[in-house]
Amino acid sequence: MIEAGSAPNRDESMTMRRLLEIASDPLVTQPIDRLGAPDLVTRFGGLGAGLVDLLTERNGFYAFESALLVRPLGQSSSPLDLASWNSETLWVSRYAAFNLPTLLFFAEDLFGNQFAISDSGVVSFDPETGELAPLADSLQSWCDVLLADFNSHTGYPVAHEWQAKHGPLEPGHRLTPQVPFVAGGAFRVDNLLAMNEAEGMEYRADIANQIRELPDGAKIRIRFD
Repeated sequence: MIEAGSAPNRDESMTMRRLLEIASDPLVTQPIDRLGAPDLVTRFGGLGAGLVDLLTERNGFYAFESALLVRPLGQSSSPLDLASWNSETLWVSRYAAFNLPTLLFFAEDLFGNQFAISDSGVVSFDPETGELAPLADSLQSWCDVLLADFNSHTGYPVAHEWQAKHGPLEPGHRLTPQVPFVAGGAFRVDNLLAMNEAEGMEYRADIANQIRELPDGAKIRIRFD
């Protein structure tokens, strides 16, 4: 297990605990200290240590009626585990033209918007535009950000409404807009389809690559193979 650079303060620990109290059962039951922490995580130093601390408590989980997914360490077929999800052979390479920094995508909201660890902190990643935005400087702070506004950061209200109409969202699926959000698609149930997690990211990468060099406000016509 990674040794954390410094112990989290009491408030930060309580914030993480609050998130875990409303989370699902672990997605992988084998504990982290038996799985070991791969270089995939340890290369991020203290931020990686914070993620291992979280996954040691709950090795992957859903929260806010499946709107939030935190991926596990270890084998998990659906949803995919951290190593599989960050593999260059899955969807990450589709964003090669964006020259993204080294990232570890560890969680996501209902719509597949990613949360990732970078060398400078936790960032959000918009799969339709390829844009990164700073979010928190630690995993504990990320928990605090989520809990402070979980409706916006997870898509919880839409998750509740969609599942009330269609039933539980299957593991390994996220809600993908029929009309992309970047093209004015609404965050409404009637604009959303359940899609396999990787296929949804590939679909959004296709959009991001087509609009990458367009100026703001430009008219767009998106084509799909």
